[in-house]
Amino acid sequence: VIAPQLFATVVLSFRTSRNEALALQELGAVTINRLGASPRHRVTG
Repeated sequence: VIAPQLFATVVLSFRTSRNEALALQELGAVTINRLGASPRHRVTG
């Protein structure tokens, strides 16, 4: 029996492999959004 979480991870890995460029773009966008929302990243006069 394969654990559902492991199965989901494998499926996600295959999707990432098939759509690597799109996945990297999404990851980059999320990273930028998180950095932009981070209090440490903001410059408060």
